Amino acid sequence: DRLSQMNYVRKQLLQIISHELRTPLNGIIGFYDLMKTEISDEKVQDYDEFQECFDRLGGSIDRYKKLVERLTKTTSVMSGEMRTENEMDEHCNLVEASWPALNEARKFSENITENLGSDELQNIEIACPANAIKLMLDEALSNAIKYSPEGESVDIKFTSDKNNVAIIVTDKGSGIPSGYINEVIEPFFEVKDSKLHFTDRYKKGGGGLGLGLTIIGSILRRYQGTLNIDSEEGKGTTLTMTLPIFN
Repeated sequence: DRLSQMNYVRKQLLQIISHELRTPLNGIIGFYDLMKTEISDEKVQDYDEFQECFDRLGGSIDRYKKLVERLTKTTSVMSGEMRTENEMDEHCNLVEASWPALNEARKFSENITENLGSDELQNIEIACPANAIKLMLDEALSNAIKYSPEGESVDIKFTSDKNNVAIIVTDKGSGIPSGYINEVIEPFFEVKDSKLHFTDRYKKGGGGLGLGLTIIGSILRRYQGTLNIDSEEGKGTTLTMTLPIFN
């Protein structure tokens, strides 16, 4: 079963990478050839048309750049390159560290509700650096937004007990089939057809690169946290990310 799963993920990886690299590359090559021909034949008379070609070329280059940055970021997280010499002494205020990710997510959805906990929780320091919190919430919120139906809310709330803080992100999206709950954290594993991938992490429908939960899980393991996925197909998903309080 494990070998079969590895072969499946490997196939998914090859399909994702080939599709994601081919699409913007075809655009770059096509627009480059077109502009080269137009310029060499002195056919460029309409500046607006020429500008449109450049804009499309820029869009393809930007998509390529996002893909490379996404893969690089995942490799960095999984290989432990985010570590520092004083990693175990690093800590941050959870609420303050969360605002950059929340503000970014609101650019793509107006239906985000947050409950950041009691006044006491507002002052709690957690044993995790702020950049790791932002990265983790970026992934959790972008997934929730992408898979939520138009108009449905994405909810984020913080809770705490004596030793830990929990970050809970809930969506009302398509959910994860029960048979895939343990697999979705694997890199490049996608429930949807791998040919339906989008570089844009917030785009509705389709899939991503299958890296979001991998990044979240890697960060939590590094800082002695835990990840729980509660999902029901057709009804939505709740991610509970728990981290220790800094003492």
